[in-house]
Amino acid sequence: MTANLPRRPVGVAFIIESLGSGGAERQLVELACRLDRTRFAPRVLTFLDDDFFASRLERHGVPHCRVRRK
Repeated sequence: MTANLPRRPVGVAFIIESLGSGGAERQLVELACRLDRTRFAPRVLTFLDDDFFASRLERHGVPHCRVRRK
């Protein structure tokens, strides 16, 4: 039997082509910003430079990383 140790939040990566001004992008950002941070640690990965919603992620402390495709 284990003691009641504090648990680390589970990392969650959201992957989407860009953070452009579309509906799927808006929903992803809303979800990432509203997750319970005591349980989850969200991250967003994109492929393109369109960062319409990037400032909202920054305000909520959600890391955003752009990954270049080869």
